[in-house]
Amino acid sequence: MENKSHALAAGAFVLLCSALLLGLAWWLTRDAGIRVRLDVITTDAVTGVQAQSPVRYKGVDVGTVRTVRLDRDVRGQIVIEMQIDPATPLTQGSTATLAFQGVTGLAFVQIDDRGTNPALLDFSGAQPPRLTLQPNWISQLGEQGSGLVQGARNATDRVNELLAPANQQALNAAVQDIAAAAKATRVLTDRLKVIADAQMGPENINLPRLAREAEAGFVSVQQLSREAIALTQSVNAAVSGPLNASLAELQRAGQRLNAPDGALQQISAGSAALARSAQTLDAQTLPRLNTLADQVGHATQELGRASADISRTSADVGRVVQQLADQPASLVWGPPRQALGPGESPARGVR
Repeated sequence: MENKSHALAAGAFVLLCSALLLGLAWWLTRDAGIRVRLDVITTDAVTGVQAQSPVRYKGVDVGTVRTVRLDRDVRGQIVIEMQIDPATPLTQGSTATLAFQGVTGLAFVQIDDRGTNPALLDFSGAQPPRLTLQPNWISQLGEQGSGLVQGARNATDRVNELLAPANQQALNAAVQDIAAAAKATRVLTDRLKVIADAQMGPENINLPRLAREAEAGFVSVQQLSREAIALTQSVNAAVSGPLNASLAELQRAGQRLNAPDGALQQISAGSAALARSAQTLDAQTLPRLNTLADQVGHATQELGRASADISRTSADVGRVVQQLADQPASLVWGPPRQALGPGESPARGVR
C-alpha cells in the first residue's frame, strides 16, 4: 500500500509540473493584444517562410505569419496570411519583401513604406487588404544571373583575344618602347640638370651684380622713355601747322567737288550718257552686227565648197594633160590596153 501511495504522489507531481510548464508556454506565447489580418500574395517562391515567422515594419516586430497556403481562386499564387498590430501605419504605398535571418535560411516578412501613396489601408472590410510581395535582391540576382554570366563570358573572351600571342608581342613591344622613352627622358632630364647647374648654379650667380645691372637697365629705359616723349612733342609741334592747312585745303576741294555743278555731278551725267549709249549699242547695233557676221559665215562656207570643187577639177585636168604629154597617140587610139593579170584569159583583153 505504501508503495502505491508513493507512486500516486509522484504521478500527481509529474502531472502538476507538466501543467505548469504548459501554462508557462501558453503565457509566453500568448497574443497579448488585438491583431488584424493582412495578406501578402506572390507567384514567386517563398522558401524559408513558415508559420510564426516574424513580420517587421521597417525592422520593428509588428506581427507574425499565421499560415502560408496556395490561393484557391488564382492558380499558382501563394497567400501569406499574417496577424499584425492594428497600430502599424500601413498605406497603399507599403511594400512587402522577404528578408533572411543571418545564415539560418529562415525568412521573415519585411514591410517598408516610401510614402508614394499616403492613403491608409482599410481593415474594416469583409476581405483583408493585400500587399504584393516584391522581389528581393536575391530574386533580382537570380533573374539577372544569366545576363551577368553571359557578360562575364563575353569579357573573358575579349580578355583572351587581348592576350593572344600576336597581341602579347604587340604589348611587349609597346612596353619596351615606353621603357625606352622613359630612359631617354631620364637621360634628357639629367643633361638639362647638368646644363642648368653649369649656367645657373650658385657659383655662377652673383645676385648683387644682377641687381645693379637690373637697376641700370631700368634707368636706361626711363631715360629712353623721356627722350621718346620729347621727340613726339617736337614732331607734333612741327607737323601740326602744315597738316592743319592741308586738311583745310582738302575740305575746300571736297566742297567744290560736291557743288551742284561740280566735277562729281558732271562725272555722273557723263556716266549716264555712256550707259544710254551702251544700251543703244546693245539693242540696235549688236543685233545687226550679229546678222552680218552670220551672213559672212555662210558666204565663207559657200566659198570654201566652191574652192574644193575647183581644186578637184584642176586635179582631173592635170591628170589628163599629164597622160597626153606621156602618150600623145592615146588622143587617136585611145588609152593603151592594160596587161593581162594572173589567171585572166587572152579573150578578155581583146575588144
